[in-house]
Amino acid sequence: MASQPPWARASSEDPQTTLKNFKSSSFREFQKALRAGERAPAPAPAPAAVVEAPSVFDDAPAADGDYYYLEDVETGEFLCGSGELSLAGSVCDGAAWLRSAPLRARGRGDRSAFESTPCGSYVCAALRPGGDRSIVAFDEGAGADFAGGARLRGLPPKSAFRGRKFRRRGPLAKPPSAHVAELKAEGFTVLPRVSFGADLEAIVRAVAARRATLDEPPTDGYIWMQQMLQTHPAFARAATHPVVLYVVSQMLGDDFHFCHTPIVNTLKPTRDLAGAAFAGQAWHADYPYRSADFNAAGGAPFAFPDEPLGVQVNLCVDEFTVENGGTMYMPRSHLENRWPDELNDNVGSLAGDPVHARARQFVAPRGAAVVYDSRLWHRRCDERNHSGKDRVNVLHAVARGGVCRPMIDMTVEAAAFLASTIPAEITARELRDVRRLVVDAPKARRRPPVSTKE
Repeated sequence: MASQPPWARASSEDPQTTLKNFKSSSFREFQKALRAGERAPAPAPAPAAVVEAPSVFDDAPAADGDYYYLEDVETGEFLCGSGELSLAGSVCDGAAWLRSAPLRARGRGDRSAFESTPCGSYVCAALRPGGDRSIVAFDEGAGADFAGGARLRGLPPKSAFRGRKFRRRGPLAKPPSAHVAELKAEGFTVLPRVSFGADLEAIVRAVAARRATLDEPPTDGYIWMQQMLQTHPAFARAATHPVVLYVVSQMLGDDFHFCHTPIVNTLKPTRDLAGAAFAGQAWHADYPYRSADFNAAGGAPFAFPDEPLGVQVNLCVDEFTVENGGTMYMPRSHLENRWPDELNDNVGSLAGDPVHARARQFVAPRGAAVVYDSRLWHRRCDERNHSGKDRVNVLHAVARGGVCRPMIDMTVEAAAFLASTIPAEITARELRDVRRLVVDAPKARRRPPVSTKE
């Protein structure tokens, strides 16, 4: 857990001593609010607990030491505490609020705090308001975690945020910048809870309904399915997750688009393929590094540029484990910045082969997203799903703007999405991101899907 601000330790210190020892300008406003609270009448008894429907926003109680982000109910944007309060379209560190330990001020009730790490601003989940533009109150009570949201309190009279409602989303175990640093250094990072609760179960049901119409083999290999964006809002919410998009933007810049619409991949249980060296897929880097637009004459892979061109996002509908064939990868191979020729040459078996001794498999919980640099050497290992069950994930490929066209045409699914009810069921921010990632993306040549990724 991050260290607490001095005033957050008031429950274990004399409150007056704590107030005297902390002299920041922001805290002086908080002092005024606390002293005003002493003169205020005691709060009314808490109402009876309200039983809420399962939430697609947050189905877990807030916990100390975790990061949360506060989503504006009207716009779908996020409260940012970098400098003056503002709204942001993705979740950077300034929009990731750290919940610290409960605060008890002069015996007047428990308070919980969110600390915006870049600037030292606070959002307090308090019974009474506290402070100026950098110290506001957020009610964590009934309704705060659900679609209705809760109001910020203690704002200046002319604040643009007076009367606006926010809902808590998250948590994150670490700030977004830590995921960016990990992605750049290791070639991948795992973001938990990109989809969960009612949304994740809706994805499971939609996938099961579509698969029921297919004649698929019980074992060995994999199944790809598209045309999912128009089936349920959960697919759009996962595809436009604000922390994922922030991490991608730090790799590719602000101009990027999808290379295909979300693809549901089902890895079948292994039977006949057990023990095979390359059952179905060789080692590779992902699109756009395999694009015909960037291959030299004769089909030879091009020399990779220094800046990354693509990022992959795999949503784990089922958890990724070693037993169920989590995608195989070579650690830090993105730093090689080239094609993995030696991993595919004259290899009869992976077992005992020194070239493949460093190979690992992605391990991630259900609902998490594995975000990795497209240059990271990896392969779908059809021969390694020994769980006896299907393993499902949703694939998203993202490319830097102006670099390539999508690998699979998205116009048909984009039109179906816009004609569906889904745009009216997601936030304005989510719809805006679907438009720029899919609807307004460059057009691709029509060609059949090719198994180039996972």
